[in-house]
Amino acid sequence: MPTYTKVPLSVAISGQQIAVTGTTLAQSMTIHTPAASAYDEVWLYATNIGSTNVELVLTWAHTGTSAQMFATIPYKAGRSLIIDGKLLSGTANSVKAYAASSNAINIDGFVNRIT
Repeated sequence: MPTYTKVPLSVAISGQQIAVTGTTLAQSMTIHTPAASAYDEVWLYATNIGSTNVELVLTWAHTGTSAQMFATIPYKAGRSLIIDGKLLSGTANSVKAYAASSNAINIDGFVNRIT
């Protein structure tokens, strides 16, 4: 029977928010890398701290356009769910993010690690 363990995102210090600084695919920053021998059920939330709506792009496990997911994060809308338990496995696969404006989007979340 599988075991579920709730853990923070791999790059979040003590579960803190991650500021998205990159504005292009080449500048995308890692949000989470899964453990080698587990499936991670990833939950992500975004907050727009800028002054206008901002487009956020997540890349899932690859850098090609087929792995990109787009979300417009409204200004002053509070914390918005952007990934709802999508599975990820293997340390070569990670979730990365970039946005149309640097330092306008903060991401936080958690992982349910399935072993």
